Amino acid sequence: MKLIIFPHAGGFASYYHEMAEKIDSEVIVFEYSGRGRRASRESYSDFEELICDAVEKLSEYFLKDGEDYCLFGHSMGAYAAIETAFRMQYYYDYPPKCVFISGQSSPYYEKNQYTEKSDEELSQYLISLGGLRSESMEMYLKQLLPIIRQDMRLLDGYRYREKSLPYNGSLYLMYGEADDEIRKEELCSWKGIAAGETYVRAYSGGHFYFKNELDDVCDYISRCVS
Repeated sequence: MKLIIFPHAGGFASYYHEMAEKIDSEVIVFEYSGRGRRASRESYSDFEELICDAVEKLSEYFLKDGEDYCLFGHSMGAYAAIETAFRMQYYYDYPPKCVFISGQSSPYYEKNQYTEKSDEELSQYLISLGGLRSESMEMYLKQLLPIIRQDMRLLDGYRYREKSLPYNGSLYLMYGEADDEIRKEELCSWKGIAAGETYVRAYSGGHFYFKNELDDVCDYISRCVS
């Protein structure tokens, strides 16, 4: 069974290579347009364009052989993963067997107050999430901050819309206990969008909990997709 990973806002496929190597399955990390190995492509104009790109790539890859697959999405990637799952189900009757929702409280995104903040304020916020070391600040501001802002604007235009049919698979919710972005009382709202079981698993750490809990996280994912 293959696993496709959707990165967080501002994330590159390379950020997840260590995770991909530790998961006992074939893993593909989806690279968003406009960065990394797809840097020559134009960035998305809205979240819908991102989803259409993902569905196009997945349908080309999987419809040939009918192989089972699962999706994993962290933070912004969680929304990309679940929307892609719905589209693959609706258009091709070929949904993933399960979706791992990482670092998101609810399918109902709330606009991030940091989107229009200064570079310094936005950078401090990102450091607080744990995805960026303070010594990387200078490089980050020059190279990656525009991508972060672009992704946040994509998210600001995203709204989950109720579907006529639930996603026909299971959900695995994963988060860090110290993640200030997680509102635990809202996690139950994910259950209403899937026909299969919904499982919840908490780890020590913050928004990027999997960086410090990588072995346990990868072992859990490996067992779930086996």
